[in-house]
Amino acid sequence: MLSSGAVTLYHTTSKDAAEKILVGGRMYRGSTGCIGGGIYFAGSVADSKRKAKASGVTLKADVYLGRTLVVSNFSTQYSFWDLQNQGYDSITLTCLNGNEYIVFNYTQVRNIRFAEATVSFVAKKCGQSKCARYGQIHYEGCGTICQNKKCKMFGKYHHPKCKDRSNKILF
Repeated sequence: MLSSGAVTLYHTTSKDAAEKILVGGRMYRGSTGCIGGGIYFAGSVADSKRKAKASGVTLKADVYLGRTLVVSNFSTQYSFWDLQNQGYDSITLTCLNGNEYIVFNYTQVRNIRFAEATVSFVAKKCGQSKCARYGQIHYEGCGTICQNKKCKMFGKYHHPKCKDRSNKILF
């Protein structure tokens, strides 16, 4: 299995799902899809956004397709075990609007990262020693001491949802 090298492919999902994927470092197959429950990818950011069930964040990953079954219709549903029994590791679904690449095992998806530099959040390891999530991966800007005297979190570490010196509460 997986004798071939990795290819860089794209997966668009919701912001919440993207954070879970980045924090966990894994993508799990869904329960449904046009040819079965798998992990679906596209060959470009544009194709991924167009084909996705959810919108929000596009991720890219190194995907190990291995031996690929090429199909051109949606008439058959496949599973991980169906492919294994036939000697395949992945499926390429040929489409007029761009191919889809489907894998069924999270070990085939590695090095998951943002596809685009312009996203509204950045997951990274926290360096704020007084933050409750110190050393964990989570949203950037986690723990700063609040300077807003009207804020209920004044003097405590929290995600900066208020403006430090403006006295305008944004909660």
